Amino acid sequence: GNTCYMNAVLQAVASSSHFVSWMTRTSQSVPSNLKEYMPMTDSVDQVMRALSSRDTDQVHCPAEMIRALTSHGWRTGGEEQDAHELFHIMVMALTHELEMWCQPLSPLDVRIALLLPVREVPRGVAMARRLETALPLRFGTAGNPLNGLLATHMTCLTCGHRRPPQFSHFDCLSLLLPRRYWSTGSAVPLAHLLAEFCRAEPLEGVECDSCTARDRSTLLPSSSSDSAKSRSNFRKEVAVARMPDCLCFQVQRLYWMNNGAPWKSQTRVECPEILDMAPYTVPIFASRLQQHIQRRHSAAQMYRLKSIVVHQGGSGGGHYVTYRCGVDDHSRWVCISDASVREVSCSDVKVCLAYMVFYEKVTVS
Repeated sequence: GNTCYMNAVLQAVASSSHFVSWMTRTSQSVPSNLKEYMPMTDSVDQVMRALSSRDTDQVHCPAEMIRALTSHGWRTGGEEQDAHELFHIMVMALTHELEMWCQPLSPLDVRIALLLPVREVPRGVAMARRLETALPLRFGTAGNPLNGLLATHMTCLTCGHRRPPQFSHFDCLSLLLPRRYWSTGSAVPLAHLLAEFCRAEPLEGVECDSCTARDRSTLLPSSSSDSAKSRSNFRKEVAVARMPDCLCFQVQRLYWMNNGAPWKSQTRVECPEILDMAPYTVPIFASRLQQHIQRRHSAAQMYRLKSIVVHQGGSGGGHYVTYRCGVDDHSRWVCISDASVREVSCSDVKVCLAYMVFYEKVTVS
């Protein structure tokens, strides 16, 4: 079938030594009686081992990966799919398996597993199976090198009140191409896309508890407006609260015209070999003390370019390929198109139209 999207994503993820090592440790920790219930974990581990091998003559067929996706309810119908969607499904399936089978049991879980018939309660099946192993297990999703944490902070522009930050997990950051670059033909630096991602956004008509309390204090006790909440304009800011070891970006290239027709942007994104993520972390709205602490650990925000997934074709379809750097030699790059592998220059990598970009955290002295 048309599996170039799967081949491209697996090759790109396999370029991260952090992810390959994590999959190896995780798979080795899974008890043998649970492996049949964790098809995605087992299949991804097998593929990562094959694609990170230094045996350049080996060709691996990810048939077990297709079966694992099917077991999680993903149907392709033999048609081309979106590489970013597959990546997200793969990470979700890994998370689901590890959370279902490999997290420590609470006392309540144990009681439920012992009292309820496992054939009647799906989660009871999982818990009963886990009771057969030496639990609690010492691994799970917390160490997934693809998992990061975003922080969203909102500030009232009227009274200056700051809401507590809201946190959300991510495995890939989706970046929009600014409209001003659509038709110019010029390249846009990845740093510009990240700056747009973190740029403060105005919000109108948001309820503010601080403004409400202030306004109520000025009203008479018998006022009928006592139950109404004040609305103000807010400033919304987004930054990365916890950086993953393997950092993934998706460049959104498909847009819709006014007439409803899809259109794919051909704007090139300049991806530096070394990316400093410090300007896009929590200190953009942190206190001075937090900023001082973060600067001491700024070296931990440096990332090296490992692979790029490219979609060749238009909005109606095409072909996925992956540009991937060498396992030991970061200056050596290859272009992988299904089973075809050819060496390319760094200049070829710089001019490719990146759709997904993978970076890996590096240690800077």
